Formats: sequence, C-alpha cells, structure tokens
Amino acid sequence: MLADGHDDARVSFNLAVTWRDHGEIEKAIAACRSALEMNPEYTEAYTNMLLTMNYSDRCTAEELFREHLRYGARFAKPYSEPPIDRNWPRRLRVGYVSPDFRNHVVMAFFKPVLANHDRSRVELFCYYTYRHSDHVTEQVRGMAEHFVDCEHLSHHQLADRIRADRIDILVDLAGHTGDNSLPALVEKPAPVQVNYLGYPNTTGIAAIDHRITDARADPPAKPIA
Repeated sequence: MLADGHDDARVSFNLAVTWRDHGEIEKAIAACRSALEMNPEYTEAYTNMLLTMNYSDRCTAEELFREHLRYGARFAKPYSEPPIDRNWPRRLRVGYVSPDFRNHVVMAFFKPVLANHDRSRVELFCYYTYRHSDHVTEQVRGMAEHFVDCEHLSHHQLADRIRADRIDILVDLAGHTGDNSLPALVEKPAPVQVNYLGYPNTTGIAAIDHRITDARADPPAKPIA
C-alpha cells in the first residue's frame, strides 16, 4: 500500500510520462492534473504538464499561455533584484544553465553560439545540472572558461552559486523540459535573466525578463511572452 498522497502523486506522474511517450497527450495531461491535485507543490508534475500541453491539438494558444502564467504565480518567491556589478571596465559575465550539456539536440544549436562569443568582451560560465557526462559534455567543458558541475546542488544552492559568480546575464536553455532549474531562476540570482532555445514557449515566470525566439518558432499569430 502507498504511504501517502505524495506517493500517489508520483504514480500519476510516472503514468503521465508513459502516456506522453505513447502519444496519448490528453491522458498524460489528465494524469499530471491528478498528481497536482494530490500534491499541489509537485513542481515536476506541473512543468511536465506544461511541456505536454504544447503537443495537444485541443489546447489553444491562449489556454496554454494562461496555464504558464498560473505556474509562475503558484511557484513565485519573493526576491530582491541582485545589484548590478558596476566594476568597469571588465568583461560581461554571461552564464548558461542547462541539463543538456551532453549528447542532446540542444547542443547542435548551442555549441556554435558558445564558440562564437567574443572572449575579449564576454566571460562565459556554464552551469551543468545533469548527473551524467559524455563526450559532448567534455567538448562544452573545454569551450567555457568556467564549467560548473551542479548536479549535487539544490535549486537554492545553485541560485547562491550564480549570485556568488556575479553573473550579469543568465540564460536558461531548458524551460519546462526535464531536469530544468526554473526553481533556481525564480529566486532571481542574476539581474538579467533570459530563456532561450530548449523550450517552445514562455516559462510564465516573472523573474525571467526576456525570451529569445523568432518568427519561425513563434509565428505572429501566436502570443509571444
């Protein structure tokens, strides 16, 4: 017998993943909602639901947008804007946080971005939040001045590490995909925070200031936020 509602929620979450992987999108969404009813603080279930809703042909763009905003409101935390480091002249500190610095499709697009930063003007930090490394991880490790293995850090500890590094611009590459670090970005560890590349929608989080996209990823008829 399951011990409590949190165990029941985990079962529903696992069922949702199974349904999604088999293309049963509406069943997967319903299973995520069931998990959230049993455990309203289950962030992984909410983020998985948002990811899955992008595949639904029954969910309108407006409904999807509003559900993302509800996520942002539910898991928002009070924060103080980090002070801008005005110790100039110096290079701009840009940090990228991702669980996908490995053999992952995101890296096919990200490695050229990383390689083409002007190192005379930009100091690069990569915060890797996944538990396994491979040959792609080692390539990225060699391309970034600061490669930080963060799989052992809690979200709060990750936010503290980013603050300590005095990052000017923090770029999240995961959005609502698996093993994301959105609970760390909710704490606003960098004065400018951006979402890019790995997720086809808004995060819904007020602490994330911008989203980098284009007209192909977001046709004009679709709300962009």
